[in-house]
Amino acid sequence: MKVRIVEPALSNYTGKMYEIGFTDGVSDRDLSAREVEIIGASMKVEDLEGQQVGAGVKHIQNRRVILGDAVKINLDISESVNETVGLETLGELPFGEGIVLADGPSYTREQLESIADDQGIAGLREIAEPMGVTGRSIVELIDRILETQSLILSDSPSS
Repeated sequence: MKVRIVEPALSNYTGKMYEIGFTDGVSDRDLSAREVEIIGASMKVEDLEGQQVGAGVKHIQNRRVILGDAVKINLDISESVNETVGLETLGELPFGEGIVLADGPSYTREQLESIADDQGIAGLREIAEPMGVTGRSIVELIDRILETQSLILSDSPSS
């Protein structure tokens, strides 16, 4: 598949990048899936039909997020949460609370710290592994789990 660079600074790029030729921001040849992932991991690209592609997109799709609906889903969830707790913006929620994972329970920082106290880093890794989260310390794992929880959206928001 050919790709188009949609990063503003490179959208009209002509030349070679990662040994792939581009003319006016469009690849000169069809790229392998691996090449699309590599390019897409470093900048925003889309196929010639206008669908965003790349490694990050593949990861999000595996998490059941439909990219075209992600903004609408986020707004719907924000409005629902805001109505429930009486806030004007989702950013005012306490860190790690407010959004439930599509594939399982949501944890607060306190719950994760309690699991770490009882089960150590192994207990946190059991929670982190299905989310694709890794870390080298308890603190790092807790932070990454909470961050990932706030990013994962289901394809149909529930009230």
